[in-house]
Amino acid sequence: MNILVSFNDGYAIPTKVMLKSLIYNNPDKIDVYVLYCNLSRESIDTINDLKSVNVTFHFLQVNSMDFKSLPLTQHFTQEVYIKLFAYEYFDKDIDRILWLDGDTIINGSIKEFYNQDFEGKWYIASPDYYLHKDPIRFEKLGLDNEREYINAGVLLMNVAKLRDEFRKELVLKYIDLHFSKLDFLEQDVINGCFCDKIKVIDANTRYNFFTRRIYFYNERKAIKENIIFHYVTGNKPWKKRYPYGAFDLWWKYAKMISDKKLNSEYQSIKKSRNRDYLYEVFLLFRSTLRCVPHNTRMYKLFKKMDLRIKKKHMGK
Repeated sequence: MNILVSFNDGYAIPTKVMLKSLIYNNPDKIDVYVLYCNLSRESIDTINDLKSVNVTFHFLQVNSMDFKSLPLTQHFTQEVYIKLFAYEYFDKDIDRILWLDGDTIINGSIKEFYNQDFEGKWYIASPDYYLHKDPIRFEKLGLDNEREYINAGVLLMNVAKLRDEFRKELVLKYIDLHFSKLDFLEQDVINGCFCDKIKVIDANTRYNFFTRRIYFYNERKAIKENIIFHYVTGNKPWKKRYPYGAFDLWWKYAKMISDKKLNSEYQSIKKSRNRDYLYEVFLLFRSTLRCVPHNTRMYKLFKKMDLRIKKKHMGK
């Protein structure tokens, strides 16, 4: 099994936790390819702590200047663009590889997902639960309404096809034309530029389950039924005031890596989870507004409620 990750020093520990969960639940031979722009020796060593007879790490440095001119938004860093051009760095004996974001947890076997047939496509991914039919995003990217917008945080890549058919100049042209519209960066590029090259599977997003959805789920049931948990948004379980579900699931694997600094912060982080449900409603409204057309009465109603909650709680 070939796994691809990319991160900077600030994401070394979360990525290590994710990899620990992967290794713990998939006792197969795993080759982890770490593509990076800048990593300290300390970060490389902390990831290498996980190597074993079955787990091999390959660290490949890429030139950060290749991504310097590309846009960045929200909490993203330039490493996200490595995903687009990663196929260039692999030997020809690699025909497929699975990209995993560092803010995921793998809570079961992914063998079935990994070994499925590409059916001639370049990518396999799950629909983005919040954006898969978002009219605003579709309009920005020029997507056909019959398509589904996928989340690229768990992305199975057909390296053999990409090596033969990918055209870098087309991607750079697309980025240049849509520069101001790429809210989700490389994910928008994959959806907008290669929508006909994606095999969309897993309608229930079992292999890319957003932990924000646990508001609408029984948490124990959600953890039992799903395999890959994705801690989307800038709120993370290793930071204070994380408001969403699957907090204990992430820390279950975090405790396995025996990081002294991380473990020492656990109690204060957990105490900060005195949950303010009105504030959480505010966060939900913020995400809901993305999916509602602006010229509707529903949008105006949600916007009014959103502003009231924001006025009271944004100072937190």
